[in-house]
Amino acid sequence: MWNEMFAYRQQVYGETGQAPSLKEQMTRLTVLKGEADTAWLREIHSQVLQEPLKHLADAFSRFFKGLSGFPNFKSKRRAMPSFSYPQSVQVHERTQREPTGTGEVYLPKIGWVRFRKSREVVGLIKRATISHKASGWYVSILCEVEVAAPAPPPIAPETTVGIDLGLIDFLTPSEGEPIPAPRFLRRLEKKLAQAGRVLARCQQGSKRYQKQARKVARLHERVANARRDFLHKLSSTLSIGSPTSYIF
Repeated sequence: MWNEMFAYRQQVYGETGQAPSLKEQMTRLTVLKGEADTAWLREIHSQVLQEPLKHLADAFSRFFKGLSGFPNFKSKRRAMPSFSYPQSVQVHERTQREPTGTGEVYLPKIGWVRFRKSREVVGLIKRATISHKASGWYVSILCEVEVAAPAPPPIAPETTVGIDLGLIDFLTPSEGEPIPAPRFLRRLEKKLAQAGRVLARCQQGSKRYQKQARKVARLHERVANARRDFLHKLSSTLSIGSPTSYIF
């Protein structure tokens, strides 16, 4: 839908010198639902189709404000497949009959879908985004929760640490030994580079290319997960020992 509306926007701008408004793009979406070639759009929840239009309008707004580059078409191979529901999403709480950490989420026009929870869903559900990665489908649920703003902790010299990010070592704290870059991450990055070279030698569109592309995608996800896990554990260790940190 992003690519369709981006092309429509460029066409209208080329013919009239003015870009269509969001309302005019919504009207174009209604027209597409009535055409024979794109009648299948009626099977998709209307708000799911409207979200890319809002994102496109926001992308152009950010471009004209100088906050980002000019928007472009999304690549089928590079863009992460995803869609969002801005409302009407429900979640079943865990029951005794369900295994620990599982639940069901209701997605309009799809129904109840079983999923594995990484944490309990607390608060008012505002949005659900479904995305596809190499390891499967994921749902991210945005909730609104009322919390009191914590008071900033007092800065004490004995609990303050300076952090110097380096090239040889990952970082060097002002107190303690340098923390080297994780070797397991380098091994994964080496595997990823090798898999990428194999993919480059494959003929695009062949079964071997598709199989290798899935392998590369899984390695990309492993590298991202390993890097995120390392940073979370490191930040937790630093924050427990020194609540106040300065990065140089």
